[in-house]
Amino acid sequence: MKHTESAENYLKTIWDLESGHGRATTSEIARRLAVAPASATGMVKRLSGLGLLDHTPYRGVTLTEDGRRTALRVVRRHRLIESFLVRIMDVPRDRVHEEAERWEHVLSEDMEDRIDQLLGHPDRDPHGSPIPARDTATSPAPEEPS
Repeated sequence: MKHTESAENYLKTIWDLESGHGRATTSEIARRLAVAPASATGMVKRLSGLGLLDHTPYRGVTLTEDGRRTALRVVRRHRLIESFLVRIMDVPRDRVHEEAERWEHVLSEDMEDRIDQLLGHPDRDPHGSPIPARDTATSPAPEEPS
């Protein structure tokens, strides 16, 4: 199921926060995404209603398996794109993050596979963070934000 860019950004952010803290709070999510707390609360409720999050008011949120798979798909694309931009297009490492943020939401599965194959199936992005495998059901701990 295809989700909006905003929903994907929330899931990716929650995955990152959850990896470090076990749960993500709406205030942490709002701060990380630079949105109003009310906006974060609204999106958390929406994603919870879609079965992508488990939300306990005042206790935070965790990703469901479907939410985790979606977040990891976005993280995988982001990190593959960064690798492609650095290794193939010779884009300076300090510029690849913002570009990958745009591409990660529109890259088709076919192009993702082609980039992965072209790069020789890398296991780390240019920043040293692990690139999740396509079939990853559990997440590797993020080593640094990409």
